[in-house]
Amino acid sequence: MKKITALAALTAAAFTALALTGCSATSIKDAFSDRHEETFATYDEASDGWAADEIPAWIPTDGTEIRSRATGDLTARVAQVMTESDPADTDCGTTARTELPGIGADWQPEEYPDDIIRCGDWEIMPIEGGWFGWYVRPDTD
Repeated sequence: MKKITALAALTAAAFTALALTGCSATSIKDAFSDRHEETFATYDEASDGWAADEIPAWIPTDGTEIRSRATGDLTARVAQVMTESDPADTDCGTTARTELPGIGADWQPEEYPDDIIRCGDWEIMPIEGGWFGWYVRPDTD
């Protein structure tokens, strides 16, 4: 019985610590599922704070409300940007979609077209007010 009480106390302490650090329900869920989510107001903020690698080349420099959700090891990632601009990467072209996003975010589209725009290791699609993209694992090419 003491082990169960100790486990319950430890769990409560962990949740309290997360709450006191200002973590949202999403970040608490992410901590337990090895996911992280980032939100940036501007391209410059995203460029400076993009986790573990460079901001994708397709995201236009006038982009705002940039969001990213990824697995801890970055093998799956989705990103969204609000902009009126075309994708910034000049090495983009229309092609058949090879896969669907490998990670869920509550802000990602529910439906995906058969034809998308491929920009390097990303497949992207237009959304209302901007672009949504997902990282394509190199082994799917």
